Amino acid sequence: MINVLYLDDEEHNLTSFRAAFRRYFKVFVTTEPSEAVKFLEDNPIEVVISDQKMPTLSGVEFFELIMPDHPNPVRMLLTGHADIDAVIDAINKGHIYK
Repeated sequence: MINVLYLDDEEHNLTSFRAAFRRYFKVFVTTEPSEAVKFLEDNPIEVVISDQKMPTLSGVEFFELIMPDHPNPVRMLLTGHADIDAVIDAINKGHIYK
């Protein structure tokens, strides 16, 4: 089963995602970027999903943070905002799945 880590500051998004995908993937969720980094260090993760707009750092910043130590997982960015600059940054800096 594929291991998926989802980082989002909105708990209801995490709950909905887990409910929708737990039959198909092993889903791990957190609202804290530091917990997500720790989880990546301790567990094999194939897919990392992050919300873009979060209080402490953006999804792009999170992907930049994890890229040096965790280059292999597929990275996906979710956002409810149409921000073309964030999309460009995500592709260029966060190396998201295209």
